[in-house]
Amino acid sequence: MPSSRNGATHAGVQGWFTSSTIHPTLHSAMLYGSYSHRRTRWVMKRQGQFNYEDMREMAVCEANVISRMNGILQDPLQAASDAVILTVLCLATNLYNGPSTDEETSSSPFYAPLRSLQWLDIYGRLSPHPVHQAGLLQLIALRGGLEKIELPGLAAVISFSSILGASKALSRPPLPFISLRTGRQATLPHMVDRSSPSTLPGDRDPLLDIHIPTEMHDVFRGMRAYVSLVETYQDGIDGGVDNLTLCDTRNLVQWHVMALAPASELGPLLAQFCPAYEACRLALVIFGVGVTFPLPPGVALFSKLVGALRVELQRLTQDNASQSVSSMQACCWCLVLGGIVAEAVEEKRWFVHELKRIVAALGISTWEQLKRVLRSFLWLDSACDMAGRQLWDEIQRIN
Repeated sequence: MPSSRNGATHAGVQGWFTSSTIHPTLHSAMLYGSYSHRRTRWVMKRQGQFNYEDMREMAVCEANVISRMNGILQDPLQAASDAVILTVLCLATNLYNGPSTDEETSSSPFYAPLRSLQWLDIYGRLSPHPVHQAGLLQLIALRGGLEKIELPGLAAVISFSSILGASKALSRPPLPFISLRTGRQATLPHMVDRSSPSTLPGDRDPLLDIHIPTEMHDVFRGMRAYVSLVETYQDGIDGGVDNLTLCDTRNLVQWHVMALAPASELGPLLAQFCPAYEACRLALVIFGVGVTFPLPPGVALFSKLVGALRVELQRLTQDNASQSVSSMQACCWCLVLGGIVAEAVEEKRWFVHELKRIVAALGISTWEQLKRVLRSFLWLDSACDMAGRQLWDEIQRIN
């Protein structure tokens, strides 16, 4: 768990350790989780060591936990305790199905910062164990919800795990967001009110001129707020940005990104009054899993997102004449993000040609002009500039 700005260790660290000394089953579960963490670091990054003896001990720990849990879960007084919930969490989130070597089959087109924040680069490679995951949700419901959990940090870590699972599966989070700092739920508008960035000085926010629901507008502003925090952190500005603040803001924003309902679930009137909604939603998810909540290479389902985004953009860009400038700029932003992550040759070609047509209609002739449009929506220079510039160069090579 991350420390606060003054370097104080999160109360959950000591709380979990103390609990494990009292509950032998939890002790074995945390050892199992530790072995799993070490194994993933060694396999994927060649960091530390992990040998056959470690693998054997890991299996022993898992078997020991499962055999003990069968009896514990029969006791309703113990079944929904914090110690048991933490034990099941360790079992539910440490299934490793990745490659047996550290060779990556793909790399992210983005240079996202803070990839290791809250061990996202490690836990992003681990899969939820479906049986234990279902059991965890049942225990949380039996307890009365995450808010009823008292062990410091546990509810927040479970919440983070649900956000991570939703981001990997492109689904909605099954549990609410819980703050690491406060242990309570927080709202996106509250965070945005405290740290509300604007677009480039002198520019009108194009979100004000396209028809999107208030919930999506809040997500854009929340993403901008987090990007602003990251830039402050990267610049070394003493603005009170610590790892705890970064984790809470990132997780809260990503929760809301994944909680946005697909247009297919919102009825036919949405397409009529908010035609850019679904394209913007898909682009927000791409930006989320690629930049602000960066999943490890090969984990993010970019191909699925790109395919769906292309379908939406084909519908949106059929007639430039009927679109406002802000709507075309929104399409431009979506096309750039889709073009960056598109891998199939034919798909990449479509995004490049369509982007060339849109920038011509907008009178954009330089990378600097295009970047100004991108930053007016959502952009992080350090993560996106290289890939964006490469896409622009491809446009220039088209006759």
